[in-house]
Amino acid sequence: MNHFRLEVLCSVLCLLTSLQLTADESTKPQDSAQKVIVQKSIGTAVNKDKEFFYTEEDNIEIADDHIRKIDSSYKDKDSKLMVEMHADFSKRPYFPEITFVDHRKDVGFKILSGAKENTIDISQNLKDAKEMKSKTLNFKEDMMNSMGLINFIRENIAGLKLKTKSFRYVVPALMDDFGMSLEFRENTDPKDTSVRFAFRLESFFIRNIAGVKESLLSFDEKRRFIKSFNGVSNILDGSNKPVEVAITYSYPTETRTK
Repeated sequence: MNHFRLEVLCSVLCLLTSLQLTADESTKPQDSAQKVIVQKSIGTAVNKDKEFFYTEEDNIEIADDHIRKIDSSYKDKDSKLMVEMHADFSKRPYFPEITFVDHRKDVGFKILSGAKENTIDISQNLKDAKEMKSKTLNFKEDMMNSMGLINFIRENIAGLKLKTKSFRYVVPALMDDFGMSLEFRENTDPKDTSVRFAFRLESFFIRNIAGVKESLLSFDEKRRFIKSFNGVSNILDGSNKPVEVAITYSYPTETRTK
């Protein structure tokens, strides 16, 4: 994966040539106002029996057309908070720091930048609230996590329609990274103008362990927001079992903050 850098020219003129989603304000031209909007969408998830599972609310902060952070909340049929997740893209555009909390069982995980350069720290107590496990991985340039994958598709739709992408995908429950493939899927419905991408762990054995088969993401190509998701949810059911869901997202509303 190519990553560009912020280059400072003549100590005064700073050009943003990166896919980075944020930049240090000291490197920005002082007369350039940053356009920041918050994009909000609601998703309704149903299981394979078409039964309601949860409502997902995503608040996506976008600065100069790049995602800066995503705050997500998941609620049950009685609007009670089940899960919340926060993703911070300020350090890496395709591997944000993630905090995931399941309030039903007081469990969760964190994926953070490590204390040492080019490392990441994973901590999780998904199986037992009293047993927190931690592991440090070396960061690889082709490494992504769940929220980073969404942003990668958003930023690279045109190229992904032409070529399949392989990368390393971090599974928090297994505390390791695995080969993942992402490929464009032709839309056969002429009335549907969305673009679809399928992604799956390359190892059949790991797919079974992780409970992750092939998943499909559908995007609005022009405005680059998610329209639907079909696959295994990142939220387990009451018995700690993975759930295959279909999520349909509302057309996002936007609020400009700056």
